[in-house]
Amino acid sequence: MNLRHHPATITAAVYALSVLAMATVSCLVPLMTGYADVLGSDKSALALGIALFSVPAAALAAIGGGVIDRIGLRPSLAVAGVLIIGGDVMVYAAQSVWMLYAAMLVAGSGYSIVAVGAPAVLMATLDGSARIKSVSFWSTYAPTGFSIGLLIAAALAGGPYWRATPLFHAGLLLLATLFALIALPAVPPLPAGETAGRERLTLAGLLAIFRDRAVVLLAIAIAIPNAISYGTSLITPSYFAEAHNISLAASATAVALGKILAMMTGGVIIGQLLSRNGSSRKLFIALVLVGMIAQVLIYLPYSPFPLALAALVLWLFAFGGISGLGMAMLPTIVPEPGRRAAASGVLNQAISLLSFLTPSLVFSLTGWTQFVSLAVGGLLLCIVAFPVSRDKDDATSQPVSA
Repeated sequence: MNLRHHPATITAAVYALSVLAMATVSCLVPLMTGYADVLGSDKSALALGIALFSVPAAALAAIGGGVIDRIGLRPSLAVAGVLIIGGDVMVYAAQSVWMLYAAMLVAGSGYSIVAVGAPAVLMATLDGSARIKSVSFWSTYAPTGFSIGLLIAAALAGGPYWRATPLFHAGLLLLATLFALIALPAVPPLPAGETAGRERLTLAGLLAIFRDRAVVLLAIAIAIPNAISYGTSLITPSYFAEAHNISLAASATAVALGKILAMMTGGVIIGQLLSRNGSSRKLFIALVLVGMIAQVLIYLPYSPFPLALAALVLWLFAFGGISGLGMAMLPTIVPEPGRRAAASGVLNQAISLLSFLTPSLVFSLTGWTQFVSLAVGGLLLCIVAFPVSRDKDDATSQPVSA
């Protein structure tokens, strides 16, 4: 059996690259104290650097998706790898906070290409149930990658070689990029003479995807749970430590390991469910309701720590399903292969915009009722926004009235 272009190999290559691209920013989080001392800055200034990582995707993901459609997927992923590795080297060499800012913008530009191009690769190279399972699994990369980055940095953060963390990450990213280039089949770009392709290279053509109502609704339905999950990841380590009287290190480790387990298993299970021709809308509503219950139990002051941690794992499982189902809907609402990277760009732009705003919002909240109200309200909005597929032959396209 030729494993080079096997669906499992393609999925593994894309997932590894995506996870490590996301880990770029979380590798920096445990190093903030060290960089604050070395650069003569404070943590709030470094926090801006972390936020800048999301700016390229928030500003240009949709336009970048149109460009990726035109120049090809594998070349785009190769460029992304080079940019992220370059950002890592700049972080390592940073002698000022401004150089750190520039490094995060460079790395963030590479990440935005991966976030848009990776699902486009899966949609272009796979079909049927293999595509549904693969896209569902891939959609869990962000929380998994964030946790992986924390674990990578934690292994070096307390020692004398803590500044080598971005170089270690760059080495892993180089291997992942080479693996992707070897494992992924060539996907040709749009023909140079194709009218639609030429139009997409104009600004009006690149922005035309925003006029697609179904794509915008799907972006809302996916971006809000991602923002809620990001906020939960930011808050729960310190919230658990304070509410349940445990160390911050123990809380952060439990959260990271629970997140990795829940996200990966959630993506696999949801992919299996979707491949059996179930109703995507019914499944989406069921997962959202499970997520609401989990969010209440996470923050409820009366929940003992084991129950709160179990609720976090349940939330992450539900989020993995919500995100996986949403991404699996993308090829069914955008049947045209030449528009899928652009549509993926809209989704990632919405996710990045909300992710940029999330830290300021969640850290302004006080009390468990505010956390729960924000999560429940956002999840209800997701149900309203969830679109109906245009591809009536796809397993995820059977609409059911809510």
